[in-house]
Amino acid sequence: MAGIVNEAYTLDVNVQEAGAAEASVNVRAWNVAETSLIDKTTDAQGDITSTILIAEEHSITLTSTRATTVFNPFKLRALKWLLQVLEVSINLSAPSKQTLFMSVNSNITQTVQATVQAYTGITFSHASDLITLNGLGGAPVDTMDELYDRCQDEAIVNEQFSPAEFISTVDGQNYTSEYDLNVQTLLNGQNRAILFVTGQDFETNGSGNVQDLTLTFQGAGEFRIQSASSNLSNVVINGDLTVNIPANATLTFSGVTVTGDIINAQASFTLTINATDSSLTTSEPGTGPGLVNIVQSVQITFTGVVNDSEVRLFLGDPDNAIAATELDGVESSLGDVPLTYSDTGNGYFVVHKEDYDYILQRLTPLPTSNTSIPIQQNPSRVFENPP
Repeated sequence: MAGIVNEAYTLDVNVQEAGAAEASVNVRAWNVAETSLIDKTTDAQGDITSTILIAEEHSITLTSTRATTVFNPFKLRALKWLLQVLEVSINLSAPSKQTLFMSVNSNITQTVQATVQAYTGITFSHASDLITLNGLGGAPVDTMDELYDRCQDEAIVNEQFSPAEFISTVDGQNYTSEYDLNVQTLLNGQNRAILFVTGQDFETNGSGNVQDLTLTFQGAGEFRIQSASSNLSNVVINGDLTVNIPANATLTFSGVTVTGDIINAQASFTLTINATDSSLTTSEPGTGPGLVNIVQSVQITFTGVVNDSEVRLFLGDPDNAIAATELDGVESSLGDVPLTYSDTGNGYFVVHKEDYDYILQRLTPLPTSNTSIPIQQNPSRVFENPP
């Protein structure tokens, strides 16, 4: 004769915030087998009703215990909008009362949950641990603040056994992602940083552009670009960048640093990166099938230029102007004048406007990183004597 004997205990939970009982908190519990056991809301005293949980299941005969299934430890989680997600692990070997102390989540920027739930252009695939920003709808998520707020809402209304939070932060500046992130339109990182901790990837598709963001990858994770319409601006990638575009493709980077390798995943095509003020390296340099051609461009911004001035930048020696090469220029300026080039060596620039002194200045050598040059144009002193 055989049977089952369960070793079970009661669990009581009280939730507090700032020393006071916290009502309307969703309390969840799972056993080690990922079975959901508690899904209750705290009352006005911050309590949930007692729950009986099976800690161990013993399969027995009249003479012995044949097998024991252990359900410890239990995962206990407290969830409420505008409060930090709180999760603890407990082992039950006797009746237990747990007091959970929650705190305000000051990193949520949109305090109205209904507004966050109305955000569009974001999907969660929990089976694949993937968040996709597709830009669809009238209020698409495209900033780091919006992404974090929407992830907090998802963690509360569609909680998963693991992880408790899909993207988390303790300071509103440095974030941790436990999901892959796919950007198909735009993500403005707002000068934040994301750490992908266990091999997750960051990927751009379609017109997925990324700006003002630092990304760090641990394990096998990497940044992947899948479309020639994806460009980067003010992005730091601590890790490798893999570009997988099945055609000859040209990307534009501005202010981009890649600490690892830039890899062209398409052996039959050339990848060209037009880069400005960037730090990039590749183990596949050159032009041709499977190679990466990095064209580093530098921008000089001439400030204080009088409107309607002619500004021109040359490679070469002004003493041999006939052999010089014009790199960039404008015929008639309006405000500051940015000029871009990718050449190296000595050069010079000229600024000319009628009734102002002619300016010629050598650049030896041409700057190798973005810079600004202030221009002071003085009215010409040449005048006609009266008759």
